[in-house]
Amino acid sequence: MLFLLMTLLAADGDPGPYRLEIKIGKTVALCKTGTIQCPASAANCDDTSIVSVESSETDGLLFKGQKPGTTTCSAAATAGLGARRVYQVVVTKN
Repeated sequence: MLFLLMTLLAADGDPGPYRLEIKIGKTVALCKTGTIQCPASAANCDDTSIVSVESSETDGLLFKGQKPGTTTCSAAATAGLGARRVYQVVVTKN
C-alpha cells in the first residue's frame, strides 16, 4: 500500500517531457545529461527525419539532429530494465 501511495505521489510531480536542444548534425549523449539512469537503451523517436538514434562505445546512447523541428523521443533506463524517460527534442539550425 505504501509503494502505491509513493508511486501516485511521484506521478503527480512529473514535470513532463525533458527538453533537449540539438543543432543539426550534432549529437547529445543521454547519459551525460543526467536525466536518465544509465546505461540507456531502446530509444525511439516519433519523427526520425528530425532526430536519429545512434550509439557510441564511449558515450552510449545518442540523439542526433537531422533537420530543424521538434519531436518526441524516449529511452529506457538501466539497460531496458528501468522506466522510460520521455524527451521533447528541438533541433535548430547551426
